[in-house]
Amino acid sequence: MPRAEVEETAEQILRYLKKHPEAEDSAEGILRWWVMEERLEEAASTVDEALASLVVSGNVFVVVGRDGSIRYRLRKPSNGEVQ
Repeated sequence: MPRAEVEETAEQILRYLKKHPEAEDSAEGILRWWVMEERLEEAASTVDEALASLVVSGNVFVVVGRDGSIRYRLRKPSNGEVQ
């Protein structure tokens, strides 16, 4: 295992413990709930930025549902337009 990856994971665990000082769990629980939660939060931010970029570039458009939910869809080219 690359040392940098081990150090990054150790930092994630420590950040979680600082946010939740009373937390304790098994290695499996730490992986599932602490580390993955942290990585999901990071991924969510990246996905939001990527979607915004795709919308701005015109490749994707936003669909707002009746319930206010937001979904993203591929923009199909107009007649004669090259993708």
